[in-house]
Amino acid sequence: TNGDDATGQRGTTKAFQTIAAGLAAAQDGDLVLLSPGTFNEDITFTKGVNLSGTMSEQSLGVGTKINGNFVYDMTTSPSATPSIHHIYFKTPNTNPAFKAIANNVNSGAVMVDDCAFGGFGGNSGLAFETSGTMSRSMYVRRATFDGSVKHGAGAADGSGGYVVLDDILATGSSSFFYEVVSGTIEFRRPSNAISPVLHTGGTIVFTDMPAGI
Repeated sequence: TNGDDATGQRGTTKAFQTIAAGLAAAQDGDLVLLSPGTFNEDITFTKGVNLSGTMSEQSLGVGTKINGNFVYDMTTSPSATPSIHHIYFKTPNTNPAFKAIANNVNSGAVMVDDCAFGGFGGNSGLAFETSGTMSRSMYVRRATFDGSVKHGAGAADGSGGYVVLDDILATGSSSFFYEVVSGTIEFRRPSNAISPVLHTGGTIVFTDMPAGI
């Protein structure tokens, strides 16, 4: 609330008001810190920066929330590997709260840690979606999904990069599902029963699944 896009400066204490302005000023390898509160904006994330908020999975209503459509697009292969932490992504419409359309970073796996994803209208909406190409993998760890997840990134035979859903925190719900249509997705060590999985293509891997899940 004290930020100003006209006076904000990279590498100083002069904060920007919007995420878009902060990302425009950032360079690959930078750390972009988001204050608590709700940012009502659509974001296209294209740089190799570390984007970090203040959300805690114990209290989704506290901390950093992006109320808009967040598009992760690493088509241009940034010089540094991006990461995303402690943000609640919530969509105000029928578009996904978080959509990855390309993940062609130069090296390493992308980490998306301790985030929550909320679909439009609660469980009925699409909270998280992947599409396009993936030469590198994306690890989504300790995530809470309040909505459906659709994975359509990567080659139909599962080659190339893949997505790992590691330690999913939310209890499974029959009102939404994980849909896999292409590429490879791995479910690893969920904390609770996961939602139904609809497999129409690609490859699914289950790793370290507790009994009864």
